[in-house]
Amino acid sequence: MALSRNSHLDIILLLISFFSDIIKLNKMDKLHELLQCEGESSIQFLKRKAYFARLIQHRFDYSSKCLNGFLDSGNIKPINNSLLSDIKSFWHSYLGDNIDIIDFRWYDVFNTIEDDKDLVKYYMPDDFYYAFIDDYYSNPQHSAPCDDKNFYDLYFPEAKLPKTLFRKVGQSFLNDKYEIISMEEVLGICRAHDKIILKKVAFLAEV
Repeated sequence: MALSRNSHLDIILLLISFFSDIIKLNKMDKLHELLQCEGESSIQFLKRKAYFARLIQHRFDYSSKCLNGFLDSGNIKPINNSLLSDIKSFWHSYLGDNIDIIDFRWYDVFNTIEDDKDLVKYYMPDDFYYAFIDDYYSNPQHSAPCDDKNFYDLYFPEAKLPKTLFRKVGQSFLNDKYEIISMEEVLGICRAHDKIILKKVAFLAEV
């Protein structure tokens, strides 16, 4: 994601207080390993770790897979040391000791697509954006109902969607008409088709 010169300062400054309270990351091997904040109780720390593990960690993991795919493509133009130093200086001025949450390998990708090298530092790494910015403005706990694929047939009745054979809602199974069916009926539906695709109902779903 790229930031305009006029918008990036306000957004980053708004999130600094959020980072200082929520994110204390290990600077060693694991950028995603949370550390207990000074003055934070054990209960608060455990709650924060649980929130991170359930709603944030997977965003880092998915982004890391995408980044590795880009880097392995063989079409990347790595940034030079001078540009890397400029980028780190820019982000350090806003993130301070939390700068290690930035995976600077993304800037090899941004350097490849951006002709104006003065603008490269304004790009925001995907993992940083989706793990923190997107999470801050779009609370995943609040957006869960809209993200639930079980409701897509109701939300978009005229859209061309894949045919739904059955659904799992909580511990119950429903057919394509939202009627409760048994496990035996689910197995019968599966046997009646050569191939089926099973998908999580939501990106954040636990099952």
